[in-house]
Amino acid sequence: MPFVLGAQNSSTSFINNLFNVHFKRTEYRKKEVHDSEENLSEVFRTNGFNVKTGYMLPSSEKYNIGDIDLICEKDGYLFVLELKSTYIRTSLENIWNYKNRTLRKASNQLHKRKRLINELLKSKEENFMSLAGEAKAIYYWIIDTSFEYDHELIDDNLKVSMFELIYVLNSKNKDFYPNGFDVCKFIELIESGSMWNKLLKEDIHMTEINYKIQIN
Repeated sequence: MPFVLGAQNSSTSFINNLFNVHFKRTEYRKKEVHDSEENLSEVFRTNGFNVKTGYMLPSSEKYNIGDIDLICEKDGYLFVLELKSTYIRTSLENIWNYKNRTLRKASNQLHKRKRLINELLKSKEENFMSLAGEAKAIYYWIIDTSFEYDHELIDDNLKVSMFELIYVLNSKNKDFYPNGFDVCKFIELIESGSMWNKLLKEDIHMTEINYKIQIN
């Protein structure tokens, strides 16, 4: 619409138009999400995580719960991730809707899974225990390709950008992991958001960020 386009950066508008057309095609939308799951799962596996994509929890049909996008375990730490692939927002209304619809829906899905996972751990359900083991801690995160509301708790679930997660999972980064990848350090880096302090000191530009997303 003219009054919206007039307030938008032309590059952003062009990208959003591509995304909107792309996302209206269900088969492309599914492929986008599937590719995100597979790419991220491979990064986790590279760091020694036990990874499952599209994981269906035991008894999930009974509780009307869909599959988990990504569930990863390493050294007794379990990560339950809800993945989202969304576009750049250019209005306050779109940003508000993103938080109160997209992110809250994702958080609600995580809460349902959290309740079932707690029951499975309590009952020591065999199939789930083979993946989770005696979990020291469980982390429920919303992972999105956008940066809005990063590091906010959406009903107790942390929202993190896909870029940050991949960047912090880079075990070759000696600033983060001088003695090799460590899962406790990984958790600390994500929860503190300290990666951004490093990037801001480097005065990194968005073109460089896009490049690093592609190569890591």
